[in-house]
Amino acid sequence: MGLMCRGGYRNFLLPALQERGYPIEFVGSKRNGLTESAEQNHEGHSGWQIGEIHFRVKGWLSDAQPDVILLLIGTNDVLRNDAVAQAPQRLENLINTMAQQSPRAILLVGTLPPIVHPQINRRVQDFNRQLPGIVQRQRQRGRAVHLVDLYPALTTEDLADGVHPNIRGHQKMAIAGRRP
Repeated sequence: MGLMCRGGYRNFLLPALQERGYPIEFVGSKRNGLTESAEQNHEGHSGWQIGEIHFRVKGWLSDAQPDVILLLIGTNDVLRNDAVAQAPQRLENLINTMAQQSPRAILLVGTLPPIVHPQINRRVQDFNRQLPGIVQRQRQRGRAVHLVDLYPALTTEDLADGVHPNIRGHQKMAIAGRRP
């Protein structure tokens, strides 16, 4: 298993992108990370479901004005089995709102990583199977939405508690997220 990682994959993604010469500034109303770097801002909300994020996203996007959005969402819907069959539609509605609010932003949508519990992991797989179609529909509308397939990048050995990535899991997520 291993240790949880404060700041998550951003700790590993930032230096990798900076090494490639990208000028990076993480934005958002929340702030945390492994180091006291200036780049700790984000808009990740632990424990929140898709609908809760959707309710607040317009204000966050208006305040942050992001150029690129990293979206990994749906784990809590799947964990709680809360109308999970409708979770992909809630995600598509959220993406529509985000694309309308920030039409020039590039949106990177991550598949959910695996979860140790077999029954919950089947729900993860069902959710993930819907994401390519959602991304394709967005692209057909001319939106810069891309899929980042995290599920095959991680194994259950990369989880700290059976759900959340450990340090190695976050490193793998950063590698998957920076591929061209």
